[in-house]
Amino acid sequence: MPLSVTGTTEDGKLVVGNVFENVSSRLGLPLEFVLDILIRNNMVVDWIRFYEDSVRSGWSYKTLRLRVDSSLGDIYGSDYRDQVLKRLDCHHSHQQKHVER
Repeated sequence: MPLSVTGTTEDGKLVVGNVFENVSSRLGLPLEFVLDILIRNNMVVDWIRFYEDSVRSGWSYKTLRLRVDSSLGDIYGSDYRDQVLKRLDCHHSHQQKHVER
């Protein structure tokens, strides 16, 4: 499935929105492989969309977090991984507050 660009970062990297669809389909690619392709092409994942798509597909937050944690450090480094996980934790917490209301 072709990648879709959803925006651009402040430093000019393209933000890709349909990464989850590419790693979760029957013939899905390993997340590490997709991340490697993205970094080589100056692109990053739209992690909020990745979160939302994974939840819609039935992934638990624990599963999502484990997959992201194990994949990001090797490709982008631990600082970037920690930033992404912190943002995902914040987004997940915010989403849970809306569900509880």
